[in-house]
Amino acid sequence: MCVRCFIELIIVFTFVFTGQLLLLICHVRFGAVKI
Repeated sequence: MCVRCFIELIIVFTFVFTGQLLLLICHVRFGAVKI
């Protein structure tokens, strides 16, 4: 695997993981507010 492909794969994985993490945090915060 080329270095550039590997870097792009890491960037995409990090972006998706961060997005899911932020979504989970927002869900937890909104849930706490509703309670």
